[in-house]
Amino acid sequence: DLAEDDRHAILVALQQSIGQAEKVEIQQQGRSLLCRLTQPAFREERETRFELATSSLGS
Repeated sequence: DLAEDDRHAILVALQQSIGQAEKVEIQQQGRSLLCRLTQPAFREERETRFELATSSLGS
């Protein structure tokens, strides 16, 4: 699973790029992260996928 520091860094980067999200879900799927954002201002959900470097996942 993701380290808490990694998760926090991703959340900060997301919030800086998209503004304040009401709800952020992060799921790790293999070597990528799926981030599902709920933003009240847009009344929609957005999905953003991050490709992770293999080295950052450990073993």
